[in-house]
Amino acid sequence: MVSLMPGCKPNGWAHDPFTISGGSTSIVGGSGVFVNSDCDNAFTQNGSASMDAEFGVCVVGTSNVASGSVDPPPVSNCGTPLAYPPVVLPNPSCDNDGDGIIAQSEEGTITQVSSNPRVYSASPGYYSGDFPDVSPSGKLIMQKGVYCIDDDFQLNSQWEITTDANDNGEFDMYSEGVLIMTENGGITLNGSSTLDLHAISDPNVHEDLRNLLFFMPLGNDSTLNMNGSSGSEFTGSIWAPSSHCSLEGNNTSYDVNSQLMCYSISLSGSANIDITYNENENH
Repeated sequence: MVSLMPGCKPNGWAHDPFTISGGSTSIVGGSGVFVNSDCDNAFTQNGSASMDAEFGVCVVGTSNVASGSVDPPPVSNCGTPLAYPPVVLPNPSCDNDGDGIIAQSEEGTITQVSSNPRVYSASPGYYSGDFPDVSPSGKLIMQKGVYCIDDDFQLNSQWEITTDANDNGEFDMYSEGVLIMTENGGITLNGSSTLDLHAISDPNVHEDLRNLLFFMPLGNDSTLNMNGSSGSEFTGSIWAPSSHCSLEGNNTSYDVNSQLMCYSISLSGSANIDITYNENENH
């Protein structure tokens, strides 16, 4: 997990570089936490929140945590600050022919394929508004590809969203996986929805698109809020270099198999969040 904020929070920015609060319990496996801010208390812990980080917490500035709440304890004045903004970022697009115009053939669609139970199928492509902009809620199967969403990826009611297109309970590398990019809007995944989302990992796909699940491009400072319900699982990197990323939940437990890179990060609520980094599953 990487918080990119280079210094103290700028005027008008509501969030500290990295905060854990409430009664949240987070486990960071296969990696650690890096806090790029050189400010005092760049990494803070409040309430009864706790974190176990397999490879530790490295804070360029200093931390303020209760004894025993973070294992191992954060290391202050640690590491070399990263340049901001990041020099190299992917540049996904749904303008497949590169003519600067989104043709009708490059637009994505959501189609209802069953009414009892209610099931929808989404095709990749450009979506001019929010996603998913259909009702009532149900199960949504996202077919393999890149989803360019102009506004918000927002779940306001109970959804089941999956990338398991053939419904066999396994990830099929060559036929499944998505990259979800919100060009201007935010990402809100509320706790009443269950999500099983896997990034594209097909080796035949361009490397800019592989193993990147959620992407909010530089300059999009909308919030990414992940309030996972029990049983939700996310696989692939989550990059939002200009955004605040909030992972939260109440009395839930969910898995994030990811590398999380945001401008600032907070973990809150009473959720048990298992964050696991596997190099082969990340961008």
